[in-house]
Amino acid sequence: MPVRPLAMALVVLGGALVISALLLQNTDKVPALSVTTLDGQSIALADRQGRPLVVHFWSTTCVPCIVKIPDLVAFYHRIPPHTIEFVAVAMPYDDPERVVTLQQQRELPYPIALDRDGALTAALGEVRFTPTTVLISPDGRIVNTWLGTVNFQALEQDLENLATAAAL
Repeated sequence: MPVRPLAMALVVLGGALVISALLLQNTDKVPALSVTTLDGQSIALADRQGRPLVVHFWSTTCVPCIVKIPDLVAFYHRIPPHTIEFVAVAMPYDDPERVVTLQQQRELPYPIALDRDGALTAALGEVRFTPTTVLISPDGRIVNTWLGTVNFQALEQDLENLATAAAL
């Protein structure tokens, strides 16, 4: 697999030093994989049916992932319904019971899936760090990938650009 350009930044977040990395735009097509959420919904990566997909990889043991949950929830609520699909994917090493417990305790409104066999993390560039957020276009291309804390402004701008391109 080709190595992608990587830009890294050190950011101080709540007194903690966070390494944030942004993988530059990638036009690779995603494979024909589906992920099943905890509530049984199937989400296909490649078959977007006109809507972009945000895939957010996280872990119950990842402190930045847990700290940023309120921001992720706020982002999820800001996006107009039926304009995108969103799924948070727990890493293969996560204990499924902990994932379900955290979802219930935090009353997470977005779909959550388990990547028990690691197929999804492998398919989207060997995701090894959490959080990692991947934006997939309606035609199944990887538009952008963020390692570390996602830049929600950049993500929303990418979504706006996709909507504008679709309208043309």
